[in-house]
Formats: sequence, C-alpha cells, structure tokens
Amino acid sequence: MKNTLRLLRRYRSTAWLFSPFPPALKAWFKQRIENPAWRWAPLSPDATPAERSARYWAERWSAVALSQFGLRNHSSAVREPLAIRVSYGKWNFAELAERFRTEEGIASLQPKDVELNELLHLARLISSHPVDPDDPELSWRMLQFATRDGFGQTEHQTLPFAVATYLERGLAADVRIAMDKLAFSPQLRNQLSVDLLNPWQENAANQDEQRWLDTLNAEYRKAGIAPIELLPAGESVFDRLTATAPSRITDGPLVSIVTCTHRPDWQLATSVRSVLAQSWQNWELLIVDDASGDEFAPVLDEVAAMDPRIRVLRLTENGGAYRARNEAMRHINGEFVTFHDDDDWMHPQRIEIQVQHLIQNPQYPANTSQYRRMLPNGFLSYGRRLRLLGISEVSIMFRPAQVLPVVGGFDPVRKGGDTEFRLRVGAAFGIAVPTLRNYPGLMLGRFDPASLSGSEFGDEWAHEARRLYWASAHAYHSSIAAGTRSPFVGPNPEDRQCPIPGRFLGQPNRVLDVDDVILIPGVPEGEQADLRAELALIASLRTQGRRVGVSLVVTPSYPHIRGK
Repeated sequence: MKNTLRLLRRYRSTAWLFSPFPPALKAWFKQRIENPAWRWAPLSPDATPAERSARYWAERWSAVALSQFGLRNHSSAVREPLAIRVSYGKWNFAELAERFRTEEGIASLQPKDVELNELLHLARLISSHPVDPDDPELSWRMLQFATRDGFGQTEHQTLPFAVATYLERGLAADVRIAMDKLAFSPQLRNQLSVDLLNPWQENAANQDEQRWLDTLNAEYRKAGIAPIELLPAGESVFDRLTATAPSRITDGPLVSIVTCTHRPDWQLATSVRSVLAQSWQNWELLIVDDASGDEFAPVLDEVAAMDPRIRVLRLTENGGAYRARNEAMRHINGEFVTFHDDDDWMHPQRIEIQVQHLIQNPQYPANTSQYRRMLPNGFLSYGRRLRLLGISEVSIMFRPAQVLPVVGGFDPVRKGGDTEFRLRVGAAFGIAVPTLRNYPGLMLGRFDPASLSGSEFGDEWAHEARRLYWASAHAYHSSIAAGTRSPFVGPNPEDRQCPIPGRFLGQPNRVLDVDDVILIPGVPEGEQADLRAELALIASLRTQGRRVGVSLVVTPSYPHIRGK
C-alpha cells in the first residue's frame, strides 16, 4: 500500500482516480496521496513554535508549491518545511544538511530515509538562493544522491535544474545518458547537443569547431536559412559569429535600424557587422549615443566609418534606452523601423524575413523574431533553467507612420519598456503582435548574468520591481483593450498612463515613512482578488492626511499579484 501511494503521488491531479467513490472517500485517498504526513515521524511534544510552524507548512503544501514559493520570494525559511518533507518528518534542515556535508553521512543514508524527488526540490532551492558559502556544494551533493540511479524518476519541475547542473560541471556523459532515455523536445535536444560539443569549455571532449557549428546549424538549415559561421579570430566566440546571406535584395522599402548605446566598446562593432551582412540592403542604421562622454567618440567614429548608411546621434543627457529610442523616432527616414542592441548579433536574413512578413500580412501592426541567448564562450545553456528560444523584444518591427500616431512612443523607463510597448501596440490595434516562430534564433543575444537584466531574473524569480511593473502595465493594457484608456504615451514621465516603481525611473531605493500599512493578500494562480474595500480604505485614510503603505502577503497557496 505504501509503495502504491508513493507512486500515485507523482500524479498531481488525482481526482479522476477515484471518481466512482463517495466524496468523503475520494478526499481521504487524495489527502494521503498528495500529503504523506500521515506516515511521518511524530512531532516531539517539546517542539518549539518555529518547529511547529515548519511542520504545519510541510503538512499543508506540496514540495512543488513550497519550492516555487521559495524561489519566487528568495525565502530561505522554506528550507525547513522542505527538509521535513524530504526526511518524512525525521529531521530539520540543519540535521538533514549535516548528513550531506560528509561522505560518511551520505553513505549512512538509506532510500527509505529521504524522498528523492522532494530532495531535488530542496537542492534546486539551495542552489538558486544560497545563504552560506558551502551551499553550492551542499546542493550538488543532494542532487548527486537524488539522481544516482539516473534522471528517469526526476519530475519535470526539477529536470532542467538537474540537467543544467550536470552540464555546468562538465559531466557530459551523464547528460548524454539522460538525452538517450528521456523525451526531451527537439529544440532542447539540439541545444544540449550543441553545448556538449562546445570545444571551448575546459577539458572539452570535442575540439572540432566545425562539428559544433554543424550541430548549431541543424535548426537553421531545417528552416531554410543561412547557416552560422565563425570568423578566424575575435574577442570571444560570440564576437566571431558571422553568416553569409544566399542573396541580396537591393530594392524594396527603406528600413531604419536603431541601436542605442552607452559607453560602447568592441561589442558595438560585432553588432554593426551583423547589420552590414543583411540580405535586405535598403537600410539605414542610426546609432544613438546616450551621453557616453567624449572618451568614447573614437569607438563611435570607427563604426560610423564602416558604411555611409550609418549615422550617429549624440545625446547630451543620459536618459536610458527607451528615451533614446523615442528621440531616434524624430530622425529616421524608413517606411519600417526596428531596433538592435549594441552587444547582440542578428542573422543576415532577419530584416528580410520580418519586412516580407509585414508586407504580406498588412493586418499586423508589427512583428518580432525569436532570440537565443549565448554566453561569450558559445554556451546556450546557463543558470538553473534550460532556456530555449524566446521573444526578441528588441527586434520589434513596425511602420512608424501607422503605429506612432496611435501609441506615441516607448514608456521612458529604464528597463522593461520594450515588452510593454509590444503589448500596448497589440492592445491598441486589437491584435497580438506575432513572433515569427518558424525561424530559430534570428537574434543571438550576448548574455551576461551580471548585467542589468541578468541580475534581475533567476530560477522562477524576477525582481519585485519587475513584477510590479508587469502588473501595472497589464492593468493598463486591459483598459486599452476595453476602450477606457488611451494607448498614447508621450516622451516625458508625466505622460505615463500607469504607475511604476521608482527603480524603473532610476531613482534610488528609499525607506518609506508611513502611518498605516494595508496588507493585501495574494491570490491563487488564475484568479483575481476584489480589492475595492482595501482601495476605499486607502482613499479614506489619505483624505485624513495619513501616509499609507501597501504590503502584499503571499503564501504557497496565494502567490500572485492580481486584483481589480
């Protein structure tokens, strides 16, 4: 019976298993399948309030809910209830961790001592949000123990973490075994194959660059577009990227390409070279220098001399990429406009493909292409998630004469404005901006985990300022779609149609001095909270001259920010 229940717990939706049974019996079975606390070691009568609280959380929520809550909120406190679940109620986190810190402790563990899948959730949490210097090694020891018989029993929530960690540690043989036995998607299989053949990693088994390129190009050839090649030399593997378009198109509408830069270095030349290689030859490139300073003039002059179609617009005040793009809109001449980051690389057929799509599909106001992030050493996999193709927000292309009179420009924030712009265009025109998914990685983005954006995203986590901005923009776009608010955003912050965190305006963090704090509960995924009573209370307090703060209270059952 115990083994049967253990097996059935792998299926998170269990109601269908017992549909012929009475509701009370169904609830009894479901509770024992999804929550095994009924067979845990009993809680000591002398348990402290903290221990009782951890036990309560462990009994009430699954390892999936606990780990996702911990990842999304950077909560190290979740380690305690996860350790209780992992050890069937026998050990707290310190006691469990102590057993994994030595080879003797690991050797003393028996399969009946720990629940392996839940141990993987704990290892993932420790790895993503380390507290102590030895946490990475502790996470690795837990992962090794949980996967010592292979990845076959690994749950889908923890499989990317497990495979990415093995890949990061150079254990290619284990990853190949996983690829042979598990049903990875074709895209993920290709990405892992590319990284396994990376000849620039330490102690690489493959030293053949062409073999790496052939694997990388499998999806490009399948899509019928030019394969990627490598220059003989460069600052990094990423800076050696190149490709040759099969043909050149010299007629057709002019496309304006806008690249914003601040304190550029050699990476700008890599970005510009990919523009020069475009099959669509009727383009102009406007490089907007966001007040870099006189010492960066030689870099800008060098790239401007690469082609007469390149112009440099120098701003005297630094305002961020989206302010710079708004200024660029006053200086472009193209029938179409698109954007390109100063450290990225675009496929030579990207402009051609996006222009032809808009010409052939006039019902769409804009389009985007897909991007693939790449580390400077050529690796496609990084971090604790196996990231595949995504929407290249910077690649958005549209007709400025059609779009700008309706939506104005980009929200003049410091970050996140390109996603907001795409969604606002879709809401304003009543049709979502499509991403051309038939073509893999028309944009390759140079990824630096320490960059402005890289430091604000993690495994199941985004900085709270990002989440607040998304929530505010989502409400604004819903109002646009309903016809109750204008989609037009002017170039100045006072023109903004929705509130945003000060962090998005470049303002320093500050301590708020308030008289009252209103607690707003989180809501389950897919639901909305009715916040009218809270809003009325806030309005009443403000009319009394009181300073009001708002704090969101989330739990594993109520993790989301959504309200009306």
